[in-house]
Amino acid sequence: MKKTIDKGNNLKLFIYIVLLIAMIASIIILNKINIEEISFGNSVVSIPSLSGVITVFMMLVSLIILNIDNKKGFAAVMIINGFQFINVSISVFVMNRMNAITGVPMMAGILGLLCMQHNHIKKTEQNEKRLHTLSATDPLTGLNNRRSVMAYVNGKIEAKEPFSLLFFDLDNFKNINDTMGHACGDAILCEAARRWTEISDENVYIGRIGGDEFAMIASGKSDEEINEFAGKCLRVLSEKICTEKCDYYAACSVGTARFPQDGTDCESLFRFADTAMYKAKNNGKNQICFFDSNMLSEIHNEMKLETEIRDALKYNRFYLVFQPQFEADTKHLRGFETLLRLKDKDGTPIPPSSFIPVAEKSGLILDVDRWVLRHAMQSFSEQTSGSSNFIVSVNVSARHITDCGFADELKGLLDETGFPAEMLEVEVTESCFISSIDEAISSLLKIKALGVKIALDDFGTGYASLSYLQRLPIDLLKIDKSFIDDMTERDDSGNFVEAIISIGHMFHCKVISEGVEQDSQLETLKKLKCDYIQGYIWGKPQERSNAIQLIKC
Repeated sequence: MKKTIDKGNNLKLFIYIVLLIAMIASIIILNKINIEEISFGNSVVSIPSLSGVITVFMMLVSLIILNIDNKKGFAAVMIINGFQFINVSISVFVMNRMNAITGVPMMAGILGLLCMQHNHIKKTEQNEKRLHTLSATDPLTGLNNRRSVMAYVNGKIEAKEPFSLLFFDLDNFKNINDTMGHACGDAILCEAARRWTEISDENVYIGRIGGDEFAMIASGKSDEEINEFAGKCLRVLSEKICTEKCDYYAACSVGTARFPQDGTDCESLFRFADTAMYKAKNNGKNQICFFDSNMLSEIHNEMKLETEIRDALKYNRFYLVFQPQFEADTKHLRGFETLLRLKDKDGTPIPPSSFIPVAEKSGLILDVDRWVLRHAMQSFSEQTSGSSNFIVSVNVSARHITDCGFADELKGLLDETGFPAEMLEVEVTESCFISSIDEAISSLLKIKALGVKIALDDFGTGYASLSYLQRLPIDLLKIDKSFIDDMTERDDSGNFVEAIISIGHMFHCKVISEGVEQDSQLETLKKLKCDYIQGYIWGKPQERSNAIQLIKC
């Protein structure tokens, strides 16, 4: 492309030189001629008339040159007309050809037309430049827009210049727009752009890709320098943002891909940087992550698992097993915890620890929850009509609990299956309360109003707080297996389990211990007044038919 431009410029220069030589030669020749007229066969042309023809010809040539190249062409035209002015002056003052003065008005007219043409072209160029600037600039932040960033990256790739692509995404930005309004969100984006621009040097090209996504192309920096620069970007953003619209502490996650190590085309580099950015978010947000080829395998596995989940929902490939729960003192059956299982199309089991996170990330967890609730209640609907009194416990995701419509959805499932609300227990984890404890509590109160019991799973492993525990309508606290495993080996674990049991009873909750496998664990829990036991020591997860037999015993 550069060679093509050079050839075009050389051609223009050649045209200018030829035309200038032709014009100057004609002027010199006319001034050297001492005759007043020239014969062409039977026709006679006067020298002044010939000068007029040349003047008109010069006007046409000048217009052509000006349209070929506005800037350089205008200079060439002025030179040509300058020589013509000299020609007229010589004709009048040296050769006493007074009739040549008549060419002066024509020359003045030509210059006027040329100036008008030049101004018109100049204004057109200015408008085009302004439109180009608008098309290449993000209207909100004033940074380069996506189109400009892509063009810049492609240019660097064509020039084979090594660089790093940093992909920024603000953490929890949707919450900002939802809770504080889009005006506040826009103010935060502008402030982030301003702060990052201030700390960027001439080797950093910064642009806004769209939404809350930004990109920086850094040249001539090592991985260590990139890591240091990205860390600085995170630090300046973490400082409190004070605007007319809001005060806020922002954070972002950064993914980095390098040319040519990680990718050799624009699309791949952006995809890999985006992949690294999501890895940073999954690692806890407000972090920097460099792309690694192993991430592609993770993405491929996630996509494969997502397909398995969709197929399982469509073709009923999920299945349930039920782990019994017993009273610690009497070994009387309390009920069952419903556990979801999945096999791929070849019959190979897929562990819940693999497919549940993918279901949550993809949003399919809501459909999975509905499937489990419906099938768990249907599995024991016939056994509820007798004198048996047992509990069916089902884990429900945090996304469902914080959904204001979940209680109505649950009521619809209870009506559909005919399952008694008082025999259903919904298990929630402490992660339900991270984003909005008020929404979670409101949802749990609606569930409780239906007559459904509520259990708090994995108590003590996350963000438990006594200040909110007393606000929750909890019926059952579940002690995580990790504490039970350490209980017989570490005194502090035993003390912690004792403390959890005491807290549960203080808040009028029953307490159940998961993962009980040893007699020593069982005896210790009985001494600590734990209400219920769940674990291999008394019952492994089992098929529906075996669970029904336990109910009949």
